[in-house]
Amino acid sequence: MYQHGPPGASVFEVLREEVSIKRLIQTNGHKKIRCVSPAHEDSTPSMVVYDDHVHCFGCALHGDVVDVWAIQKGISRPIEAALDLAREFNIQLPEMSEETRQKHEERREK
Repeated sequence: MYQHGPPGASVFEVLREEVSIKRLIQTNGHKKIRCVSPAHEDSTPSMVVYDDHVHCFGCALHGDVVDVWAIQKGISRPIEAALDLAREFNIQLPEMSEETRQKHEERREK
């Protein structure tokens, strides 16, 4: 099976490249939608959907395709959300050592 992404690419980089955020969020042709965060009761659309991320001007949520997937599925750990997203879209991810996995997770949490 073909392994996606350039050599040395992180799991997160591969997923951002392979899965369009618009595959997860219905935009109805508009860039502004109601926020996807369950913590933000958005009565008027305040989240903008860009090609590679979303940003809510109401609650300041900012994230990529993995973050949106995590919110939609109720997954708290980014790496778990990434692995689940890859399974759902049948994307083979690059092998990652446990040390590398931990570094990526720490970097994403900052």
